[in-house]
Amino acid sequence: MTITIDTPLNDLINMPAFASCKQILLPPFNALDALKVRDVYRLLPYHSNIHPKDVAMCLNDMQDRFQAGSIQFHPIYTDLEIQKNPRKKDVGIYHFKVDVHAKFGMICPGGGFQYVGSIHEGFPFAIELNKAGYAAFVLHYRVGSQLNAVEDLAAALTWIHDHAIELDIDFNGYSLWGGSAGARMIALVDSYGTAYFGGKETSKAAAVIMAYTGHEDVSGYEAPTYVIVGDDDWIAPPRLMKKRVDALKTQGTALVFKIVLGVAHGFGLGNHTKAEGWIHEAITFWKKHTQK
Repeated sequence: MTITIDTPLNDLINMPAFASCKQILLPPFNALDALKVRDVYRLLPYHSNIHPKDVAMCLNDMQDRFQAGSIQFHPIYTDLEIQKNPRKKDVGIYHFKVDVHAKFGMICPGGGFQYVGSIHEGFPFAIELNKAGYAAFVLHYRVGSQLNAVEDLAAALTWIHDHAIELDIDFNGYSLWGGSAGARMIALVDSYGTAYFGGKETSKAAAVIMAYTGHEDVSGYEAPTYVIVGDDDWIAPPRLMKKRVDALKTQGTALVFKIVLGVAHGFGLGNHTKAEGWIHEAITFWKKHTQK
């Protein structure tokens, strides 16, 4: 079935291709049965630049990939861990595969720790990483708490590390991607490591890609960092992001800081704006520092 902007969201999540993730494919909404794909923006209050045709195109791509087995959803917690904490039941990673042994990007969508905006800020990023020849993982984490979300990220990286052979990925030289709340998550794991948040000690990322966040903390051990924000951002304005950028510069961290004119918070890929194409610059940044 082809997904269009007029496809009801209830029909969408009940499509056989999405059976493994139907409960978490979209952010929760009380009146989901009254909405169509054209209404997805109503599920994403902290995001902007949401174009229904782009959303439908992404979902059709994902439907094809799920049916072909090139996307799989993996829970990351054991039955015992879920029994002790039932909120861990839906935590997991979407694995966007490529046909060769490859490095990967770990993507943490934002949503103010109130929802996980994968449909706008996770899945489209993963598709672009695949096009560039990289595997990608999109994390669905627990909302309501920054700490729980970061613990889920540490657990996800641990799970990927432990299953790297069967996943056919190269764990060395991976990248961390995040927007808004997701950027806070990846920055914390980059600064302090997975073990600090309950995971196993693993190798550091080769590059960190942060979009529109007010996170300021640094530890002195940060990976090369690409930072992007819109000048119309009402949540994480450039002056706020510049505080961490200046701290990273002071400690000698390799850095790109990009301010895009006319763009608000949560712009995702930035399609149809002056930010369009930024993800390819970020991929090039990652590749450069992987080679180093």
